[in-house]
Amino acid sequence: MGRITEYTCQSCGAAWRLQLGHGMSHSSLEVVLEEFPEDIRQKILADTREEEIPFFKFDYRPALCRQCGKMTAIPTVYLNRSGRIYVGRCPVCEEEAECLAEYRCPCCGKDSLAIDDVGFWD
Repeated sequence: MGRITEYTCQSCGAAWRLQLGHGMSHSSLEVVLEEFPEDIRQKILADTREEEIPFFKFDYRPALCRQCGKMTAIPTVYLNRSGRIYVGRCPVCEEEAECLAEYRCPCCGKDSLAIDDVGFWD
């Protein structure tokens, strides 16, 4: 079951609510592939071609799109056999987004984001 996480900047007041993690339906690679654009989908398929049962870990992760500036949740999949990680694109502008490694506010740039889990989704 996924979680709904709220990010609130204590400095400027900006806030985002993201659906992170994964749902029960994401246990199938076929369903996971639907979350990615065609070019990434083809890379994942090529990477798992020789596996009878591909082992993977799928999650939506918090990300910042450098193009449109939106904080959003993007799909990521880790393939156990190859060790590769594939990252989806921004759902707003379809450009590459960057998973958040540190939690700075994308609006004011300060390290003042409060992070709270506020619910669950499936």
